[in-house]
Amino acid sequence: MLSTHELKAKIKEMGADLVGVVSPDDEGLKQHGEAPDRLLPEVGSLISIGLNRLLVTPEFGPFLRLGTVVTEACFDADPPCEENPCDNCRACLEACPVDAIEEDGTLNYRACVGRVLKSGLPGVINSAKQLTSGDENEANKVLYGPGFWDIWQAVTTGIFYNCSACMAACPVGT
Repeated sequence: MLSTHELKAKIKEMGADLVGVVSPDDEGLKQHGEAPDRLLPEVGSLISIGLNRLLVTPEFGPFLRLGTVVTEACFDADPPCEENPCDNCRACLEACPVDAIEEDGTLNYRACVGRVLKSGLPGVINSAKQLTSGDENEANKVLYGPGFWDIWQAVTTGIFYNCSACMAACPVGT
């Protein structure tokens, strides 16, 4: 499996055009693209979706990130994924700190996002409420507390994710 950066270089070597590349190498830490690429590999039978609703491969488990490249270059197709490497062992379900993963594979996105993006907008709103309470001691606790610095780091790096318990618990690809 090639990284987006490696694939982009290979396509350029072939003399083909390409568009729609969103790569941390090219555009900082932006993690969104021009196509809904999360479901494309499953449609193509290249990758499966696990109980935790994350993409999962036998080699990398749930620890992968997709990049999308639209090109006119021709490549040999990868062999399809014969079976889903997720055997519903429930390790992700049991590890989830907010019980966002249901037995049937349904994901409570609201519960998950509230935890995962705690340094994103939810964290900013919570900190703003505490800062505007008028109590200087409470404001200082917020400003000098680890939660506020997590928010600062998230804003400056673009990385807002604070939970990967379901990924860490997954035995696939380890």
